[in-house]
Amino acid sequence: MTALRQLGTVVVALVALAGLWALLLVAFDVSSFVGKSPLDVGQYLFAEQPARGIRPASLTAAQARADGLAALVTTLGNAAIGFVSGMAIATAIAI
Repeated sequence: MTALRQLGTVVVALVALAGLWALLLVAFDVSSFVGKSPLDVGQYLFAEQPARGIRPASLTAAQARADGLAALVTTLGNAAIGFVSGMAIATAIAI
């Protein structure tokens, strides 16, 4: 029962986050060219035939996911370098 409750909590949190995301796009009148909705992102990553303007026709869903993962790895590497550098400098200053 505990695992089911945890899963329910995660699902509710994700739905609330997606709802807030979509609401803020509407509230601030963000252009669909700049701000994509959660459904647009889902279509970009998973739909074989997304709506027009979501993803180039030459790019498959698998390629889009691979590109996103590669960008995530690069970003996490850069963040790790910055974190370690900052901690080293802070430690050196504190000593």
